[in-house]
Amino acid sequence: MHITDDGKEGLFRYSATDVSSVDDSAMVIRSGSRRYLRVIRGAVNAKWFGAKGDGTTDDYSAIARAVAYVGKKSQSLFLPKGVYYLKLKASLALAAGVNMYGEAGTVLNLDTTTPVYTSFASNIGDNVTISNLEINRIVDRPFVFFMVQSFKGFTFRNLKINGNRARYANFYCHAFQMGVNNAGVSENVTIDSCSIMQTSYGLFMTNASTAVVKNVTVSNCMFDSNTSTDLEFNSPNGSFSSVSVDNCRFSNGRLFAVGFANVKSAKVKNCFFERYDKEPVHIEDYSEDISIESNSFKSCALNVYAYVQIISGSRRVRVSNNTFDASANAAATNVMSALAGGLGSTGGGRKVIPPRSISFLNNDVLLSSVVNGLYVEAVTNFTISGNKFRGPGGVTSGVFNGASNYAIRVYASQFGVISDNNIRGINSGISSPPNNVNGLSEGQVVSGNSFSDCLVGIAGYNLFPSTISQNTFTQCQFPMFTGAYSSGVPKNLVITGNSAIRCSNPFLIYNYVNVRATSAVTSGSDKTVSISPLPGVFPQGTVITFASGAVLTLTKAAAFQATKLTGNITVSNILANDTATVYRRYSSDVKQTQTVFKNIDDFYGRSGSTLIKEVHADYQVVGYEETIIITANAPTIKLPPAISWNTKEITVKNSSARNATVSHDGVKDTLKAGTSVGYRLNDAGSAYIKMN
Repeated sequence: MHITDDGKEGLFRYSATDVSSVDDSAMVIRSGSRRYLRVIRGAVNAKWFGAKGDGTTDDYSAIARAVAYVGKKSQSLFLPKGVYYLKLKASLALAAGVNMYGEAGTVLNLDTTTPVYTSFASNIGDNVTISNLEINRIVDRPFVFFMVQSFKGFTFRNLKINGNRARYANFYCHAFQMGVNNAGVSENVTIDSCSIMQTSYGLFMTNASTAVVKNVTVSNCMFDSNTSTDLEFNSPNGSFSSVSVDNCRFSNGRLFAVGFANVKSAKVKNCFFERYDKEPVHIEDYSEDISIESNSFKSCALNVYAYVQIISGSRRVRVSNNTFDASANAAATNVMSALAGGLGSTGGGRKVIPPRSISFLNNDVLLSSVVNGLYVEAVTNFTISGNKFRGPGGVTSGVFNGASNYAIRVYASQFGVISDNNIRGINSGISSPPNNVNGLSEGQVVSGNSFSDCLVGIAGYNLFPSTISQNTFTQCQFPMFTGAYSSGVPKNLVITGNSAIRCSNPFLIYNYVNVRATSAVTSGSDKTVSISPLPGVFPQGTVITFASGAVLTLTKAAAFQATKLTGNITVSNILANDTATVYRRYSSDVKQTQTVFKNIDDFYGRSGSTLIKEVHADYQVVGYEETIIITANAPTIKLPPAISWNTKEITVKNSSARNATVSHDGVKDTLKAGTSVGYRLNDAGSAYIKMN
C-alpha cells in the first residue's frame, strides 16, 4: 500500500503476523482485519505523526508520539524544514540510542505557558543525540532547554538555542542543566558547534546537587549575551571532572564565561572572550589541575575583579600562551588575581584558603593605564615566567609619564619564581604592596626579567630570604629599590648580576629614604609639608627628624612618589630645603644582610655623580661588587667611602671617547678611554687598592 497524504506519504507493507498493532496513521494502517506497517528506510519522520511545521499548529503531541515511537527501537527521528510550534506539556523523554535531528531551516518555537516549570527534552538512556535544530523560547516563563540525567553519552550538535532574555526578562531560562539526579553519574556529554544566546546559564549544575559528571566536551560553540555564566561547571556538593572547552567564542556576558567550582581536571583552549562585565574565567572551591591555554581575551572584567580569577583553595592552575588585550578598559581591574577571595566557607562547606601552585606562563598582556597585570596574595608555590606586559607609559627626559598600574604584584606569598618576563611602559614592574609587612615573602627568585620605560622596575619592601638576579633595566626612572619596615623578622636578600642602562636614577639598594622639604612650614598639629617626590613609602607614625631640628610625625601614610606629607611638627619649624634621612630598619638582628655583587649600573658613568652607599648600624651590605660604566666624556668618578664596607670589589670601565678620572681616598687615577680598572679594599678595610 502506498500513501500519498501530504507529510505522511510512504510505502506500507501488509503484515500477516501482526494482529494487535493500533492504527496510528503514522506507522500502522489498519484496513479491516489487515494491518499494514510502514516501510522505513532511514530515519522516522515527525510529519508521519501529524507534525505540520507551519508555525501555528501545536505540534507538541505529534512530536511527542514520534519520540516515544523511536525510543522503543533506538531509531533516528527527523524533523524536516519548517517552523514547529510546541506548547509543551512535559519534557520530551529521549530513550537510549535516539538521534533526533533536523536540517537547515528546522525551527522549534517553545511555549511553556501552561506548566509552572518544564524543560524541552531530557535523556532517559545512554547515547542520545540531538542535532541541526534552531530552538527558541517564545514566552516569559521559567524554563530549561535540556535536562541531562544520569546516563552515558548525550550529544548536542549544531543547535541554535535562543532564550530571548532580552524580550522575556522576568524568569530564568537555562540551556543545559547537569546533575539532575542527585548522587547519579553522567558521563560523556558533548556540546559541539552550538550557538547559545540570551539564556540565563548556558550550562550549570545547582549548588545542592550531589551528582557526579565526567567527561564533558564543549567545542566550536558560540555564547552571546547570556545573563549568567555561559558554562558554569559548578559542583560544590557533587563533582565535575575531565572537562574540555575548545575553540569557542564568548561575547557580551554579564557574569562569567567559564566557571569552575570543585572541578578536577579541566582545560579551556583556543577560545575567544570579549566584553564581559566580570571575569571571563573564574576558578574556585578547591578546583584542581585546570589549564587556561592559547586563548584570546579582549575588553573583559569591565566592572570588577579580573580576566582570570583564582580563589578559595584552587590548586595546580596553569594560565599559558594566552593573549590579553585590556587596552580599552576604562575601569581598574587585573588581568589575573590569585587570592583567598573571602572568609568562611565555600559553597561546598570547605574552608576558604588561598590557592597554591599557580603558573602564569608565556602570555602576552596589553594594559590600559588603569589595568594591572597579576596580583598574587598569600599563594604558596607560583611561577610567573616568559610573559610580555605592555602599558601606555614611557620615560621622557628622565621622568615617567602615563600609567598608574603594575605588571606583577606579590603579597605575602611563598616559594615563587618570577623570571624572564618582559615589562614595558608600566608604572611598577614587579613589586610588593607598599603597606605590606611580609612583602615578596619567603623564598622568592626574581631573575632574568627585562624592564623598560617604567617608573620602577622592581620595588621590594620587607623581603624575606630572596634573590634578585640577572634582571635588565633600560630607560626606567627608578630601576630598582629595596627597603623595609620594622617587623622584627630576619630577612636576607641577594642582589646580583643586574644591569641598569640609561635609567634616570641608580639602583637604590638601601634601608633609608632622603626627604627634602620644598617650602617652610611652622610647627603645629595636622600640618601639610610639601616635599620632593618621595623615593620610598612611609607608614603612618613614621618620625622624621630634619636637619633644622624639626620633628615631623606622620598622621597619614605616604605613598611612593608622594609630594606631600601630613603630620604633627614639633621642636621647631621646618625650613625651606630642609632635609632628613629616615632609616627603616629590618630589626635589631645584626645578622640581617643584603648581599650585593656583580651588578652593572651606568648611571654614575653618565652623570659624573658620586657613587654613594650608606650603611646603618643594624643593616649590613656584604660581598659587594659593582661595575661602573663611564659613558659621559671626561667625568670624575668618586668611589664610595671605604668605612663600614666588607669584602668589596669595584670595577670602573671607561666606554667614553675620552680619558676619565677615578677619585678615591685622596688619590686620583687616570682611566684611559676604552680601558677598565679594578679596586679592592685593603686588609684593614680602610682604603681602596688599585688592582691593575
